[in-house]
Amino acid sequence: MSQSSSLRKAPAVAGAAGSSKGVNIALIAVFAALIAAFALIPGFTIGPVPFTITIIIVLLNPLVLGARQGFLAALLYVAAGTFGLPVFVGGSSGVAVLQGPTGGYLVGYILSTLVAGPLATLVLRRVSKGALALAGLTLAAVAGLLVLHAAGVAGLMINAGMDFTGALGITLGFLGLDLIKAVLAGVTALAVVRAFPRILGRR
Repeated sequence: MSQSSSLRKAPAVAGAAGSSKGVNIALIAVFAALIAAFALIPGFTIGPVPFTITIIIVLLNPLVLGARQGFLAALLYVAAGTFGLPVFVGGSSGVAVLQGPTGGYLVGYILSTLVAGPLATLVLRRVSKGALALAGLTLAAVAGLLVLHAAGVAGLMINAGMDFTGALGITLGFLGLDLIKAVLAGVTALAVVRAFPRILGRR
């Protein structure tokens, strides 16, 4: 290959890389915004913890984006709320929310991506359609959900001064419905991947 040919291709490669990076940033921002939007939908409470449908998007995030981008989307959401944007449940915000009873669940939003994301990627690299893919994505979502609930229990114990039995009792009150949300996240993730297969290459 001549030097002139290499020079002509270099800007094209750089442009493609820049475009790919831009799309990745956009996807991270979109999922952070989706989590924020769903957090504002009214729910109900069990003890000091609100029940919302936000978990569907929280789990869908790493299933679709993978661990790295899913982590960044969850981190962006939590950071935005911590620094004052009213994106937490009920339009709340600030460091006080992280230090409150629900703070552990917010941390769990981030930590769950590190489990659900790699598992989903492992599944989708082997099969991207059918019952096996759905089962694998659902199990990845459930694994992330368990991490999220574990962080929530820790938060209740640390921030609310509850004992383990009390904190576990509260989180178990949500677990049944949250498992249904994990299934919905798996179904939705499979539909997204089938509709936009190129998204797998961005993990």
